[in-house]
Amino acid sequence: MAIWQYTFEIIPRKSLVTIGVTDFLTDGDYEKYNFWENFDEGINFFISLVVEIGMNESWSEDVVIYGNEESTCIKIFLENDKITGVIVRIDIRYNYSLILNSIIQFCISNGLVILDDLKILDLDASIISQRIINSDQIAMYKKLFG
Repeated sequence: MAIWQYTFEIIPRKSLVTIGVTDFLTDGDYEKYNFWENFDEGINFFISLVVEIGMNESWSEDVVIYGNEESTCIKIFLENDKITGVIVRIDIRYNYSLILNSIIQFCISNGLVILDDLKILDLDASIISQRIINSDQIAMYKKLFG
């Protein structure tokens, strides 16, 4: 991950109910639980979200990369063609509001949530943008690149 990328994860909301969590996770919950275990959709589930950023070549057959790995991208991790994780990296050097809004709308429409630093975030662009702006990641980037 580059210093100019802010990273968060997307997980199915119903997986939180399964483990009895609604608004936060512990390290133990995160490490022991496969949030995508009961998710039956395939990789095409994400087509409407990623169509504008396009697919890129991956370094693994078990990782599908949309967008630019050195900029804004969405990585979908697979095991036996089953989704096991979704990571989003937002390039903070550019206006990321359109992709962030698209991700939020996709999550709302499809029963997904955004997980950031073991916290489930409200699916609200202004709240998530404020979290990105106030992050240690942005502070370090500004310190290094002004």
